Amino acid sequence: GVLVGDTMLMKNIQPPDEAVTAANQRAILNFADQNDRPTYVMLLPTACAIKQQELPEYMNLFNQRSFIDSVYTEMSGAVSVVDTYLRLLSGMDGYIYYRTLDNLTPMGGYLVYEQLGTRLGISPLRAMDQFDIDYGSEYFYGDLYQTLPVSRIQPDRMLLYRFSKYRREYKVTHHSGGEQRTYYTLFPEFVTDLAADRQPYEVILGGFSPVITITSSTSNDNSLLIFADETVFSYIPFLLVHYSDVAIVDVEHATEQDLSELNLDAYNQVLFGVSVDTYMHSDLSGAIDFFLKNGKEDGE
Repeated sequence: GVLVGDTMLMKNIQPPDEAVTAANQRAILNFADQNDRPTYVMLLPTACAIKQQELPEYMNLFNQRSFIDSVYTEMSGAVSVVDTYLRLLSGMDGYIYYRTLDNLTPMGGYLVYEQLGTRLGISPLRAMDQFDIDYGSEYFYGDLYQTLPVSRIQPDRMLLYRFSKYRREYKVTHHSGGEQRTYYTLFPEFVTDLAADRQPYEVILGGFSPVITITSSTSNDNSLLIFADETVFSYIPFLLVHYSDVAIVDVEHATEQDLSELNLDAYNQVLFGVSVDTYMHSDLSGAIDFFLKNGKEDGE
């Protein structure tokens, strides 16, 4: 299941599970139909779609572009779609996907932010030179390399983009199984030292949890609820510059107990943002349907 490119490893994405994709589409469209807040859908292509120049020409790969287009066509008119494919393709020669890990890098996340921010109505978008880049001192090999250790593939490096033009203060709260933990930084770097199985990019926000709520000292009152997978780590540091309140729901692992921590009415925009792989192979409908049946109203 691992493809060996010239300079990187990639997950070989398989065709969709039709029952799963149908359930996910139904859940998203039902959510959009029953809520009056602006709703957006973003399916992110994986490395083997964007970095095809790394692979032999005869490789028979699943056509992610065609799949994304078909999903967006079927959802047209019900939600606003965010197409990042061409923007990522324009940066295909850069370090936009990890070499040994199945995810976008923060550099790839910035390209996503440019497209996503435009669709969300963010203005002005922040230029790259408004962020300080912290080059992590340690290199690492991700889980694709652990599966298939090809010695000529170089390790990855974690880069942290910190908004530097104006001061921002953040409160990041993780909700899991009725317990909470809070950080007052977007990059609690000590977190990756706590467990050997932590992915290096989990320094962003302190890793993934079923529900994460984030408040910012920004002066605007924009708020956003994101149904996400781990691709969110790539673009969230850029997006947070523009929002006072953001909630991130791990659509694959959040339970009803976790979701009950959220008040849907507290957020004026909703984004469903996952990789094509997640959308095609993971049933996300449980977390989405929860808010249709049990979502909190103001004052409850």
